[in-house]
Amino acid sequence: MNCTIPAGNLKVLTKSLQTLSKIGDELYIEVTKESLLFRSINANKTAFCSFKFFNTFFTSFEVADIDSESDENPKLARKIQMKAILAIFKPLHKDKNLAFCHVELQYESIVIIFKIQYKFDVTVLHKVHLLDMEFWQVNYPNDSMNQVTGTGHCFSQVLSNFQLNNDDLGLEVMHHKVVMRNYDMRQMY
Repeated sequence: MNCTIPAGNLKVLTKSLQTLSKIGDELYIEVTKESLLFRSINANKTAFCSFKFFNTFFTSFEVADIDSESDENPKLARKIQMKAILAIFKPLHKDKNLAFCHVELQYESIVIIFKIQYKFDVTVLHKVHLLDMEFWQVNYPNDSMNQVTGTGHCFSQVLSNFQLNNDDLGLEVMHHKVVMRNYDMRQMY
């Protein structure tokens, strides 16, 4: 897989990686013909988070033939340490001189290569060692899962109604409404 991420989309990618780092210590990378998935799961395997970036997110997205047991949905799956990937992308969050980031992951390789191109022809190369080749599938019943979707603007307006010093917000999802509370249920008993 070879892909190029434009500077404007690197901020979105960095935020998603920071979110995934709050879930688990390992990052699962899956490459399909049309997308790149980043996933993380906690140590107890009770919480997970997944971000899917379609090929339109990238300025170029090339995937070579991927070997797979299933020809219906071929994919390339790898696992890396979350700290290693955050060390690369966290400093990029506020850098104004970024041009693009090129990511290279080969099927037989033991490293993933991040080539960050800055303005004025400065290139920084990062090689991160892969932990193993592991495909990770979440098994949950789709009919019992609640889904909350909305724009970033909508969620930021909702969160603006709460104080910044709140440690926890409760989210109660019902069939046709979502209730967000800023109190701890344990204090009520």
